[in-house]
Amino acid sequence: MVPKTLFQACEGFYPEFRNGFEDVDLSLRIVQQGRTLECNPASKIIHLESQTPGRKVNEEHNSRVLYSRCAPLCYPDVHQHALRDEFALELDDRMLLSVHVGKEESEELFACVSGKTVEDLWALVTANPLWVDGYCVLAQQLEAAGAYKEAALFGGTAARIKHTFPLLKNFARLAKKGGDAHMLEEVLLQLKQLSEFRNAPDGALLHCKAVLHKARAVNDSFLEKLYTDALAALEGRTFA
Repeated sequence: MVPKTLFQACEGFYPEFRNGFEDVDLSLRIVQQGRTLECNPASKIIHLESQTPGRKVNEEHNSRVLYSRCAPLCYPDVHQHALRDEFALELDDRMLLSVHVGKEESEELFACVSGKTVEDLWALVTANPLWVDGYCVLAQQLEAAGAYKEAALFGGTAARIKHTFPLLKNFARLAKKGGDAHMLEEVLLQLKQLSEFRNAPDGALLHCKAVLHKARAVNDSFLEKLYTDALAALEGRTFA
């Protein structure tokens, strides 16, 4: 909820964004106006997230626009909240932080649904929306039941939380099996972009160095170690 006068003072949504990131840009502009952003945990909103066909296909473009406008204002701090709430943290194949339910908690959740129905597993996944393993098992069960399109939806959710080649390839397989052309187009583009990013000698290295520089500037020891290790692994690779 934003007052009209403040929305206008921030010049509204920046038009060069393509269905994504414009809300992040606006939030940063609001902070620049000396205002604060607050979350009211008592509010309830039903949001059918990312339902527009091709919702993710412009993320590379939108990332560049956001970086060009807001780079000095951005710093990844999701890990601070995730560590406080005892989630697992690791870098995915984009060299971005993935926050998800850890191994021990995942095993405890599976123990709660052992031998129960798909509906029971779905209820538990809904209550634990960062449970990647739960989404994967749910997708497997739905695929086994012949519900391919539904399986693809959950496979896609897992891949969005933890953006890795194995999860994206499984998502693509399920999308193809479910006959969803839009979903398949989205994931194939993500695989292409991820391959280009990981195989370019400079892309991943420059990203890690940029985050590492910011981490050191604010004395963030956790993020510094994470990206120092990632950088060392990348610099040891041989590029074709």
